[in-house]
Amino acid sequence: MSDVVEKMQDVAAAIEAARGPFTFFALFEKQEIARWDVLVAAPWIDADRSKAIRYLADQVNKHLKTDELIQLGAIVMLENSHRELIDFTTRRLKPQYKVLQADGSVELAGGNVFGVDVARIIVFRAAPATKREAKPVKIAG
Repeated sequence: MSDVVEKMQDVAAAIEAARGPFTFFALFEKQEIARWDVLVAAPWIDADRSKAIRYLADQVNKHLKTDELIQLGAIVMLENSHRELIDFTTRRLKPQYKVLQADGSVELAGGNVFGVDVARIIVFRAAPATKREAKPVKIAG
């Protein structure tokens, strides 16, 4: 796994420690250009989106070096109730829990997700649609 991907997992953990859990935290690698978009959802993001985007950007800048920052495209904030997010976590992600990485993340082949063509997806946090509280992706055991 690349340094940027590993560092973004650290970013997620640091933000959760300060602000509370994510409902969703993932990296989407775009097909056309080799850049990662950071997709996030959390109750605290929904509460104040303008403060949230500034905080997220500050944390990413704090943890990544300049040559790593250029590998990122955008930070995309999704609402917790976003229909496509719920659909993604219940239909596409849940069957893939069996392909966990050693760090607990799930890596998926791309496709068209949220209307964007992506080459690869790495999910660090995904809350069950029914509970909507963020937990690291784990295999039910």
